[in-house]
Amino acid sequence: MLRNKARGGGIGFFEAGAFYPDFILWMLRGGRQHVVFVEPHGLKHEERDGLKIKFCETIKGIEQRVNEGRADHITLNSFIASPTLMAQRNGEKAGKRWMILASSMC
Repeated sequence: MLRNKARGGGIGFFEAGAFYPDFILWMLRGGRQHVVFVEPHGLKHEERDGLKIKFCETIKGIEQRVNEGRADHITLNSFIASPTLMAQRNGEKAGKRWMILASSMC
């Protein structure tokens, strides 16, 4: 697990509006590479088309482009860990509990 540097010094994704995920988890498992981008901040102030959500929605397209013409496959995933429920983002009252928004859920 690596702490990604901020804009200008870290790894960013311009397809997602120059989004820089906070953490990068790089794993080698069974001869396959898995790169997971983790954003541990809430969604309370995030718009539906905000950078975190946009990155989560586009990561699998980036994965396809990265793997074109490669013999070894690299799996890319994005996770947003948030204490903010989707209902709270819409102004509704709800109990506080953590939710994980994964790239497969966007």
